[in-house]
Amino acid sequence: MASRYGGRVEKTFVQEGDSLKPGQVIVQLEAPELRARRDSVAAQMAELEAGPRKEEIEAARHDWEALVAHPGMVLSPILLGELETLLEQIIVEAFDHRLIRQL
Repeated sequence: MASRYGGRVEKTFVQEGDSLKPGQVIVQLEAPELRARRDSVAAQMAELEAGPRKEEIEAARHDWEALVAHPGMVLSPILLGELETLLEQIIVEAFDHRLIRQL
C-alpha cells in the first residue's frame, strides 16, 4: 500500500485483518505541504469570490483617465503593455467574479 503524497500517519482507522470496502478511509496522514497548498488555494478562491478590490479598480480608472487626459503623450511600449495587462486582469477578474456569484 502506498500514498500519492508523503506524510506522517496521524490516525489509523482499521486494524490488520479488517475487511475493507472500496473508498474506505484507512489512515489519516499529516502532510504539512498539502495543508499549505490547500490553504493557498482557499485564499485564491476567496480572492476570486470577492472580485477585484475597489482600490485596484480605482487605480486602473485613474491610470486610464490620466492617459485620456493627455492624448498626445507618447507611451513607452513597456508602460503601454503594463497598462493593457492591468486592464485585462481587471476585466477578467470582474467577469470571473460574476460567474462565481452565479454558481
